[in-house]
Amino acid sequence: MKNIIIKITLSVLLLSFFSCAKKVYFNEQELEKFNVYERGDALVFKNINTKQIDTSIIISKDITYDWQLFANSKYKTPIAILKYSNKTLPGVSVENQDDMIAMSKSKPTSERIYSVSYLKSHFLFKEDITLQSEDLCLIDKSFDNVYKLPYDKKNTRGRNKFNNNPEFLYWDVDYGIIKYITFNGDIWERINW
Repeated sequence: MKNIIIKITLSVLLLSFFSCAKKVYFNEQELEKFNVYERGDALVFKNINTKQIDTSIIISKDITYDWQLFANSKYKTPIAILKYSNKTLPGVSVENQDDMIAMSKSKPTSERIYSVSYLKSHFLFKEDITLQSEDLCLIDKSFDNVYKLPYDKKNTRGRNKFNNNPEFLYWDVDYGIIKYITFNGDIWERINW
C-alpha cells in the first residue's frame, strides 16, 4: 500500500511539473506567410532562358510545440513547419522532404522568426525587409507586395552554396514564392496559380 501511495504522489508531482509550461501561440498576422500554402499545393517554375520546368509540392503543414525539460523557459515554443518535395532536384524527394518554412516564437511577446528554405538555400524572413513590386515576364503578371530575401550566409547548415541553388528568393504576400535567382544567374519564375 505504501508503494502505491508513493507512486501516485510521484506521478502527480511529475504531471504538475510538466503541466506548468504555458503554451505560446502564433497570432493571425504571424501565420499569414505560413498559411499561403496548403498541403498538396504545387509550385511550378520555369527557367527564363532554358525553358526547363521545375515543380515542388507541399507535402505537409504542421504546428507542433517544443518544450525542453531543463531549459530556462516556462513556455512551450510553437514551431510551424511546412515541408515540400521537389520532382527534379535530387535529395528533395517525397522520401527525403525538406523544410520550406520553419517558424518559431519563444515567448508571447517575442518577435516572430521565420526561416525560409528552398532548394537547399536558406533565408531569414526579416520584417524590416522593404516591400517592392516585381514583374514576371513569362506570364506577364505584376505583383505589388514582394519581399526580396537574400541568401542567409550565416545559416548554411553545413551546406555549401552551389551554382544552381537560389541566391535570391522573391516572396509575394499573397502567393508565397513567385521567383528565384540562382548563384549562377538563372532566373526561375512561377508559372502556375
